[in-house]
Amino acid sequence: MNKLQVSLVALSAALVVSACTGAATPAPTQDAALAPITDFGAVVAEGRLEPDRTALLSFQSGGQVAEILVSEGQTVKAGDVLAQLSNGESLAAQVAQAKQAVLDAQNAVKTLNESVDITRAQIEEQITATRKALERAERTLRNTSAPDIAYYEDQLKKAQDSYQTAVENAEITDIGDVGNSLQAAKDNLQTWTNALNDVNAELQKYPGADMVFAAAIGTFIKPADAQKNYDDAVEAVRVWELRYEQAQRGNAQTLKDLQEAVDDAQANLNGAKSPKDLDVEVAQAEVDLLTAQIADAELKLSKLANGPDPDQLALAEARVEAAQAQLAAAEAALTNSQIMAPIDGTVVEVAIKVGEMASPGARAITVAALDSWVVKTNNLTEIDVVRLEVGQAVEVVLDALPDTPLQGTIREISQTFTDNRGDVTYEVTVSLTEVEPRARWGMTAQVTVNP
Repeated sequence: MNKLQVSLVALSAALVVSACTGAATPAPTQDAALAPITDFGAVVAEGRLEPDRTALLSFQSGGQVAEILVSEGQTVKAGDVLAQLSNGESLAAQVAQAKQAVLDAQNAVKTLNESVDITRAQIEEQITATRKALERAERTLRNTSAPDIAYYEDQLKKAQDSYQTAVENAEITDIGDVGNSLQAAKDNLQTWTNALNDVNAELQKYPGADMVFAAAIGTFIKPADAQKNYDDAVEAVRVWELRYEQAQRGNAQTLKDLQEAVDDAQANLNGAKSPKDLDVEVAQAEVDLLTAQIADAELKLSKLANGPDPDQLALAEARVEAAQAQLAAAEAALTNSQIMAPIDGTVVEVAIKVGEMASPGARAITVAALDSWVVKTNNLTEIDVVRLEVGQAVEVVLDALPDTPLQGTIREISQTFTDNRGDVTYEVTVSLTEVEPRARWGMTAQVTVNP
C-alpha cells in the first residue's frame, strides 16, 4: 500500500471514530466538503551508488591473451591499450604497411596533379619532333614512289666535283700552313744549334764567362740562355712534325669521306631509277606510324587541357580508395585484437589472464570513472515519480555512512517502467554534487526529495 493509500485510510478511520462517539458534533451541512490534500511529504526511495561512467570491456575477436598492460586500481586515460592478443604485433605491422600504402597512393595523386604542366610540355615537344620526322618520312615516300632523277643526278655531280677539287687543289685542310710552320721551326733549330756551338767554342777559350759572343746570332748571350733557346727549338720542331703528320692523315680521311659520299650519291641515283615496291611499302608504313603517333599525342594533350588525364587520375584515386579500405580493415583487425580504454578512469576489474584463450564479447576488463558518482533508484513508485522533475535537489544518505549526507540533483527520469512485485516503479538517476572518498560502488543509498 503506498503513502497516498495509507493517508486516505487513516482519514476514513478518523471520520468513522468521530461519528461513533457520543460527543455532540454538529451535523455537517449538505454542501460541506473535505479539504483537498495538497502535501504528501517528502519522496523517499532506495538506490545503488554507481560511477557516473562505466565501461565493461571485451575483445572483439577471439585468441590467446598475450599481454595485460594494467592492474586493478590503476588509473588510465581514454585511448590507452589495456590488453592485447598474441597476433597484435603482426596486425600492427600490417597497419603500418597499410598507412604507407595510403601515403604512396596519395602522393601519386598529388604528383599527377602537379606534373600536368610538365607532362603537357613533354607531349608538345614529342609532337613537334614527330612532325619533323613525319616530314622526312613523307619526303622519303615521295622520293621512293616517284623519285626526282634530276635531283639525284645533281647530288652525284656535286659529290664528284667535291672529290675532284680535293684531289687536284689539295685545299681540304691547311696542310700548307702546317708545313711552312714546320720548316720555320727547323730553320730556327738550325740557328740555335749554330749559336750553341759558338757559345761552347767561346767557353773553351774563356771558361766560366757569364756572357760570350755567338756569331750565329751576332750578339753576346748567356750560355744558359743559349741552351734554353736550343731546347725550346727542339721541342717546337717535334710539335710541328706531329701536327704535320695529323694534317696528312686528315687529308687522307677527308678524301675517303668524299669518295664515300660519291658512292652513296651513285647508289641513290641507281635506286631512284629503279624504285622497289617493298621500299615504297616501308616508306608508307613509316608515314602511317608517325601520323598515328601524332594523333595519339594530340588526344593525350587534349585530355590534359583541364588537368591530369582523367583515366590516370581515376586510377590513382581508385588506388587511394583501395589503400584506405585496406588500412581501415587492418586498423579494425588491430582494434579487435586489443582492449582500449574508452574513458578516463580507474581499472576496477581484470577478469582475464595472460596465456588464456579469450572469447569475443566476454567481459575482460572494467573501467570506471570514480571521480563522479550517481545513484539510481529501484523502488520509486508511479505515485511519487510524477512529483519529481529533472534538476530538483536531492539528499542522499549511504547506509554505510549514515552520518554523512550527500547532496545531488535529479539528472534523468526514466520513461520506461519496471513491474516490481506488482508495483510499477521507475528508475531515477541522481548526480551527486560532492564526492565522498569512502564511497564504494554498489553501496545502498536512501534518496530523499522534498518537492
